[in-house]
Amino acid sequence: MRGILFNDDYNLLQQVFSGRKTETRRTGGLEVLNEAINQEQIALIGDQYIHPEDNLKLHVPCVINGVNVELKSRYYLYEELYLKESWRQHATSLLVEYKLINPKKHNGRRKGKFENKLFMPAFCARAKIVITDIRFERLSDITEQAVYREGIPQIMHKDVPTFVIEKPQSVFSSKKDFTFHTDHKAAFLDLVNRVNSNKKKPIKADHYVFVYKFSLL
Repeated sequence: MRGILFNDDYNLLQQVFSGRKTETRRTGGLEVLNEAINQEQIALIGDQYIHPEDNLKLHVPCVINGVNVELKSRYYLYEELYLKESWRQHATSLLVEYKLINPKKHNGRRKGKFENKLFMPAFCARAKIVITDIRFERLSDITEQAVYREGIPQIMHKDVPTFVIEKPQSVFSSKKDFTFHTDHKAAFLDLVNRVNSNKKKPIKADHYVFVYKFSLL
């Protein structure tokens, strides 16, 4: 079984555990197409389809500068994925502690630092999700309802419906900071690039993404 990462600094993993985040948009598998868009190259995109002989992955045939390319989703339909998170072994037993639940200590004792969630093994996970639908679209096609399903809350701010992004707390300050967006597309693009690990290649509104709809198991 493979694992999947959600950013917990911006409360995305927490939203998955609560059951409110039920979609995730990812560019994995679409790097060639999005780079062609960056270079303003010609790209012709065919009809997307679930490939029955490729583990039910979503395929998107394309022609980029005259070259046929078959793009594939990283995850496949009905795949079960365990949720990766920071963890460590309990100080006096074989139990596993999770940073989201108990960030400092357990029963007054502590054993070492939390392990990097990237390397979390499946047997340590406390939950998993199942992919229930996959589609292919531009990031700018996202709707207000989809932004909410992505885990960004909407509130009334100064009498205006507003999407809120909570900035992670600094190691030097426990003060929370918030960014407000009245435009749902701007809010999601802002969040995506905050959690994007490759800061040298920002994700743009006209980039394509795979949209994974999932349920918590």
